[in-house]
Amino acid sequence: SALASINGQFSQLMERIKDYDKQLFHLKEALRIAEKLEQKSTIMVANNDLGSLYLKLNKPDSALMFAVKAEKIGKELNNKIYYCYIPLDIGYIYWKKGNKDLALSYYHVGIKLAKEQRFLSALTRGYLRLCDYYLAENKKDSSLYYAKLFEQTQKSLGRVDREDQDIGVVYEKMYRS
Repeated sequence: SALASINGQFSQLMERIKDYDKQLFHLKEALRIAEKLEQKSTIMVANNDLGSLYLKLNKPDSALMFAVKAEKIGKELNNKIYYCYIPLDIGYIYWKKGNKDLALSYYHVGIKLAKEQRFLSALTRGYLRLCDYYLAENKKDSSLYYAKLFEQTQKSLGRVDREDQDIGVVYEKMYRS
């Protein structure tokens, strides 16, 4: 329904202005409406976004719970485009929880899916995640490699539709690598 979508869009706006309480409200509202109307695709997106938000709120167990729900629905729907984000976001949750092996595995799954779908937005996120992963491991060659892939893919994208795709982020990662 339009109302679920509008709440989803308001949640994105609240994320941009860092009003996480209102973002949480709008995501929960989008999820409630989508569940009532059985809109699986919107349920998937809302769950994944809730997972990302709970991670920002330092609630990694809740984050993982919602992200895994999104993953399950994404597999059921065979939604190959948006689904590319989900393994990347689950990997990030595992990284924050300290499970580096699972994080790395999910990152590579997300990147593989994004390449198959030629979904550059998800691909930039994947390269950014791997760049950060290797920076944290102090593996500068690998972090630089992924920073350069991040830069090339971001430039191919031609536009910035997310905060993590800003060209400044690209050059910060390259500098740190």
